[in-house]
Amino acid sequence: MMAIILDADELFSTTYGGYLQGHLFRALAGSLPQEKFLFPKTGLADGLPSNMQEVAFPPKKGLFLRKKTRKWLQESKATAFISFKRTLIKPSHPLQQVLIISTEAQLDDAAAILNANAIGLTSNYLHTAFEKKYPHLAQKSFLAEGIVDPLQLLQEFDSQHIKDIFTEGNEYFICTDFNLDKEQLVTLLKGFSAFKKRLQSNWKLMIALRPAEPAKHKAAALLLAHYKYRADVVLTDAGRLYEKIEGAYSLISMDNREIFPVQVAEAAKVKTPAIAPATHTLKDLFEDAVMYPADNSSSAIGDMLMRVYKEEFAMQQLKRKLEHCQSRLDVNVAVKALIKVLHS
Repeated sequence: MMAIILDADELFSTTYGGYLQGHLFRALAGSLPQEKFLFPKTGLADGLPSNMQEVAFPPKKGLFLRKKTRKWLQESKATAFISFKRTLIKPSHPLQQVLIISTEAQLDDAAAILNANAIGLTSNYLHTAFEKKYPHLAQKSFLAEGIVDPLQLLQEFDSQHIKDIFTEGNEYFICTDFNLDKEQLVTLLKGFSAFKKRLQSNWKLMIALRPAEPAKHKAAALLLAHYKYRADVVLTDAGRLYEKIEGAYSLISMDNREIFPVQVAEAAKVKTPAIAPATHTLKDLFEDAVMYPADNSSSAIGDMLMRVYKEEFAMQQLKRKLEHCQSRLDVNVAVKALIKVLHS
C-alpha cells in the first residue's frame, strides 16, 4: 500500500482551513480505500475512514528540507503530498505535490505555486484569478469547489425543538462566521439594534462562535454585557450547527473575504436564506439566491433584516432558488477532480 501525505495540522479544527481539510480529505480517503493517508497528530480527528492514520511528522523547523525528512517520505512509500498552505518538500523520489488554494491571499505565494505539480482552486472565481495571474501555469490548475460536509444531509432536523431550547420558541437570525472579529460583531449588533428599533418583537439573534477559543467567547460576552438588546441575543458554540442553521429564519454572514463561502453553503444545504457581502465567489456560486446588503454598514444590515421579516413570499422564492445551487455544493466533485490529478 502506498501513502498519500496530508499537510493537515488543522484537520477538523473549528477554523476555515480545518473545515475544508477535514471534509475534503475524509471524502478523498473514503473514495480511495486502497491508499493510506497519513496526517499530523491533532487530537481532533474522530470517526475517520480506516485508511486515515495520524502519525508523527518530522520536526516543523525547516520542514521538508532535511535529509531525514526525505528518508521518512521514502520509508512511508509516499506517492503524493497534498497541502492547503505550502508545498516545500524536496524529495529524493518522484512525488506528486498538490496545493489547494482556498483564499485570494494564497495567490500571492508564488514560491509554493511554482513548486507544486498541480493547483486546486476551491471556487470558479479563484480559478479564473489564478489563470490570469499565472497564465503560463494554467495547465497545472483544476477546479475543486463544493467542499461542504455531505453527511449532515442525511439527518432529519426538528427546527421547533431547536427554537424551544435556544430562543424560547421565537424566530431568530443566526451568524456562524469563522473567526468573527470585534469590528464585525459590533456592526452586526448595531444592525440588529436598527431592526429591533423599527420592529418591537421577540425575534432573536443567535451568534454561533466556531473557534474553540475561550478568549473569543469571553470577548463577545463582555461586548454583549452592555448591549441594549442583550436579552434577545443567544451566544452559543458550533454544536448542532446544522440544526441551528436550519431552524433560523435567515443566516447573516459578515465575512467579505474572497473565499469559498462555507457559511452560506451550509445554509443553502438546509434551504435557509442568507444575507452576505457580495463577493465574486459568492455571486458566482449563488447569483441572486442570496441577499446582498448595499454595503457592510450596520444600517444596511438592519435594512436586510427588515426585508427578511416583511417579505415572506421573497423568502420562499430564495429557498426555491437555493435548491438549484445544490450541484455546486458537493464535495465529491472536488474529490473526483483531485483523484484525476493524483492518477495522472
